[in-house]
Amino acid sequence: MPLLHPQDRTPALVSADISHRTAVFADAYGMSDRQRRDLVPLARRMVHRFHLTSRAAAEADPVFRRFWEQGVKDRMPRAEAWLAQEGTVIAARLTTSRDRTTG
Repeated sequence: MPLLHPQDRTPALVSADISHRTAVFADAYGMSDRQRRDLVPLARRMVHRFHLTSRAAAEADPVFRRFWEQGVKDRMPRAEAWLAQEGTVIAARLTTSRDRTTG
């Protein structure tokens, strides 16, 4: 489930309903209510941390610098902004999905 801006997803997932896919993922893995509530904030923290770690690695190593320059420097801020914008929709779908499967 690509929690990325549509511009940075593989072509097959550009127009995917990510909130639905995330709910299906959570249902399939039997995620608890707490895990569902924590999923979007966790994803936001992970993307942010990956961005910081990638930037630091790019400053220290030419291999990582190339990785950074080839798009990570742009993808991670887009992913952070997209999750900030779409996170409430995804979180709401996770809760609704859980309510339907347990009700």
